[in-house]
Amino acid sequence: MKNFGKMIALILILALTIPMSAFADDNTQYADTLYELGLFKGTDNGYELEKTFTREEAATVLVRLLGEEKNVALKTYPTLFTDVESDRWSFPYVMYCYENEITRGTGEDTFSPVQEISTEEFVTLVLRLLGYTDAEPKTALEDCIYLNLLNSEIAKELELSSSFTRNDMVYIVYRSLMTKTASGDILADILAEKAVISEEEAEEFDVYGSADNIDELLDKLLN
Repeated sequence: MKNFGKMIALILILALTIPMSAFADDNTQYADTLYELGLFKGTDNGYELEKTFTREEAATVLVRLLGEEKNVALKTYPTLFTDVESDRWSFPYVMYCYENEITRGTGEDTFSPVQEISTEEFVTLVLRLLGYTDAEPKTALEDCIYLNLLNSEIAKELELSSSFTRNDMVYIVYRSLMTKTASGDILADILAEKAVISEEEAEEFDVYGSADNIDELLDKLLN
């Protein structure tokens, strides 16, 4: 656990200090942390951070980020979308997100599961997951800056990007763990309450609320 805490500390320092270009190149360090927490599984071929991200993959990640994957498998859902039938691997994840008003369909009875998701769409889903239920793609990136989920430079880079990749997703998911939900708690603390991660792991993400200035923050992370 001590080594895990040091790893998160180093990652948080990087998140605060590395140049903008480092974000776009490779977020393997964030993927490693999410993997250790059980919130990101990658694929049979590894993380594949260079690949784009689909709507059904987004639903799956969101369910894990909520700590609801085990519960999802136990539920029975109606078939509402003609392109996401009950025998499709993503069916329970899509339906959970739909029933909890995180995702919506793309038509009256379609979800478009393999359609690539955009930055604005994914950020909107994360905001809804955090309890900001009125989030919409048009203003999602601006809202993320206000909530400190993303800084303005990264938000702008994501907005200008031609595609949304798994690399981008990993960064946003990681940042969401230290973002305050609509209830006022950071997401990591909520996951600790559900016993998805430990309280010690959750405390590693509560860096902004436990330091009064950047010097105190860096001292806390390094010691």
